[in-house]
Amino acid sequence: MKRVLAALILILAAGMAQGQAAHGIQWTWAAPTSGATPASYNLYQAAGACPASGLPTGAIQIAGTVVASYQQTPLPSGVTCTYVTAVSAVGVEGPPSNTFQFDTTPPGAPTGLSGKKY
Repeated sequence: MKRVLAALILILAAGMAQGQAAHGIQWTWAAPTSGATPASYNLYQAAGACPASGLPTGAIQIAGTVVASYQQTPLPSGVTCTYVTAVSAVGVEGPPSNTFQFDTTPPGAPTGLSGKKY
């Protein structure tokens, strides 16, 4: 009976771990307070830490949106640096926002697992 119960607990635990909802990042920003009214926004992202000043090298556009938010799923892997620009109705891209660093590096594997019959 204990073996059956232990097996059932393991099966349920594995099923719950696999059934976890996907995680993402909800990016939000404020519209510019000067210049032309934005028609859209471009979101850029680069792998690695944000530089102390300036923009990250190797950034690629990950999204274009007409609202001041974006939901990124799935989570990017590791450390990323992200910024956004506003785009006018005629396609002129404004200066970049501040940069934001996000770290999705997973924890390492647990160690020292042991068990004892009781």
